[in-house]
Amino acid sequence: SQTAMGILGSKPEAPRWRGAGNEFDKYMNPDHKGRAQRKTVTQYIIQNTKGDTDLAMLMNSIQHACKVTSNQIEKAGPAGLYGLAGSENSTGDDVKKLDIIADEIWVDCLKRSGVCCLLVSEEQEEPIIVQGGGPFCVAFDPLDGSSNIDCNVSVGSIFSVYRRTSSTSE
Repeated sequence: SQTAMGILGSKPEAPRWRGAGNEFDKYMNPDHKGRAQRKTVTQYIIQNTKGDTDLAMLMNSIQHACKVTSNQIEKAGPAGLYGLAGSENSTGDDVKKLDIIADEIWVDCLKRSGVCCLLVSEEQEEPIIVQGGGPFCVAFDPLDGSSNIDCNVSVGSIFSVYRRTSSTSE
C-alpha cells in the first residue's frame, strides 16, 4: 500500500501552530511582530489602572488572595481539608473547610491592602468594616463552586469592586 508521501510526492504538512498569519501566534509567540504580547496579571494591572495606585494595590491584593487560595486548594488532600466544616454560610449553603480558609485568606489580603473600607463575603453574615477608611468596598465569594471540590471539579473566586461614595463616618 502506498503512503500519503508516495501518492503526493512529499511529506504531509503537520498542523501549524506558529508562523506568519497563524491566528494562534498572538498566544504562542509573544515576540512576533504586529501581534499581541503576553502580559502577566501584574503588568496588565499596572498598565490599565491609569495611575490609580489605590486600584492597582487592590487588584494586586486580590491577585495575591487568589494565588494563596489556589496554593491551599492544591494542598487540601494531604492536609485533610476536604469536607464540611459543620456550619452554613449567609446564603444557607453548607460551609466546607476550604471555604473558611479561603475566606480568611481573602479578608486578610484585602484588609492588609490598606485601600478597603468595607468587605462583604458570602461566607459571613455581616459586612466587615475595615478601619482606615480606604476608597473601596469589595464583595466576594472566595471559593465559588466549593461544593464540587471533593469531586475535583473547577472552582473559582468571584469579586466585585465598588468605589466608596460617602465618608467613612456615615
